Amino acid sequence: MHPPARIRSVAAFARALVAVYSNLLVPLDGSPLAERALPYALSLAERTGARLLLLRVLAPLPGKGEGAAAGHDDTEGATLAYLEGRRRQATERGLSCQVAVVYGSPAAAILDAVAANGCDLVAMSTHGRS
Repeated sequence: MHPPARIRSVAAFARALVAVYSNLLVPLDGSPLAERALPYALSLAERTGARLLLLRVLAPLPGKGEGAAAGHDDTEGATLAYLEGRRRQATERGLSCQVAVVYGSPAAAILDAVAANGCDLVAMSTHGRS
């Protein structure tokens, strides 16, 4: 007996999905809300073999411009430690995962990271207020 056509099309969709996603970006700000996207990104990366990039955007110092990191040593260190903990979650599941900390406007930095890393998908959560 052959499986129903619907099952075959779901399997075909799953195979196509594997070919579609190779780089997933997960912006994290350290909040529980932002972390809600992480289990979905990990699961999708497991299914597709995609590489994960965990990104944190920090605000630049006033008057220093978007690339300014001076004076952020403590903040950046804590942020890297936080991201490394999340990266470990991914690597313990056998996933390829990198972390990055950048300075600037979150929306612009996320778009820049998508372009610079060839990301196919951004997995993030929102408050859903609009």
